[in-house]
Amino acid sequence: FHYHISSIEDFRMVNEIAVANGKKDMVTYRDALGKMCDVVLNMTYPDYSSVNMTDTRCATWTRSVLTKNFARYAAMFPDNQSYQWMATGRAQGAKPSHLGANFPDCGYYVLRSGWEVGDIMMVLQNTTQTPSQKWHRQWDNNTFELYVGGRKFFQDSGCYTYTTGANRSKYAATSAHNTLTLDGKNVTSCKGAMVKSTVKNGTDVLVLSNPSYSGLTHTRTVFFVERKFFVIVDEAVGSAAGNVQLHFHLPAGSDSEVVFDAASCSSRTAFADGNNIKVATFSDSSLNAVSQEGFLSTNIDVTTPRKAYHVDIAKDASTQCVRYITVLVPCSDASKVALEASFSAPYAQNGCQVEVSLDSKKYNLSSL
Repeated sequence: FHYHISSIEDFRMVNEIAVANGKKDMVTYRDALGKMCDVVLNMTYPDYSSVNMTDTRCATWTRSVLTKNFARYAAMFPDNQSYQWMATGRAQGAKPSHLGANFPDCGYYVLRSGWEVGDIMMVLQNTTQTPSQKWHRQWDNNTFELYVGGRKFFQDSGCYTYTTGANRSKYAATSAHNTLTLDGKNVTSCKGAMVKSTVKNGTDVLVLSNPSYSGLTHTRTVFFVERKFFVIVDEAVGSAAGNVQLHFHLPAGSDSEVVFDAASCSSRTAFADGNNIKVATFSDSSLNAVSQEGFLSTNIDVTTPRKAYHVDIAKDASTQCVRYITVLVPCSDASKVALEASFSAPYAQNGCQVEVSLDSKKYNLSSL
């Protein structure tokens, strides 16, 4: 995302020079430039902050910096009311009329409840090319970040350093992201695809797939239920055997503010401002939850420790599929949220069906 914004500025300046020299018919060029700007519009969080994925270093993309960029986009495209709205701090122009956005060619996906600071927004990354060991990409397909009302939950671990070596590898590792591993190892293939994107009965449904290992494909189905809370179904399918691990990286906070409960395969926050989350994972297989080292770097050579954990299922070669249901509920008091979830149908290649109970209210969800 960092380099995407920087590239826009390069092309924008070329456009200015061309216009200044009488070249005003660059329709195809300007259309492409507009599409680049639309990515920034859709991937900027409602509080004018950015994702921390790959080499973005979100601390460098402050509100003032992003606002200046939107002002440049608005100047290039004066009829675009959305750019004007973002450039003026929502004082002029018009709020975008759409919510979610899919960019399958590069592998970024956005689900959101709205565009205001108090809204909810999730960004998922499922890129289409396997990275080299060095720059700008990580081994992180099907990872996600979640923004709720000004707080980042499950923020990407970042990159920490531009120097090759142990630290670079540590932050780029698959296990440092909110996704699935086999025996904790890096995925061997990042060739992500969007299987489905639809809205059913007021619930956004997004299905992403990645052939993460030889003999193991990871399919992640995200239900944004009534645009209020999330249900994520993770399916690891294939002949591979080993310890399938589902990783979660929590916000930084004290032991009383961020609580991990291994016995119930759950976690919750208890921040004093009342902006919290409850997370619980369920399966039709035996689960084991284990804490792991967590860390967060939003700029070069700066890092903060945080809690993280993985939920494991032992898979043998004869088991076609192991699968998880994780429910993520934004709330004010996570200690009072009651969650249950189960699969309502056997594994099927064309989709999943689950039943979720949130504070005794039942939701039947299907991606079929």
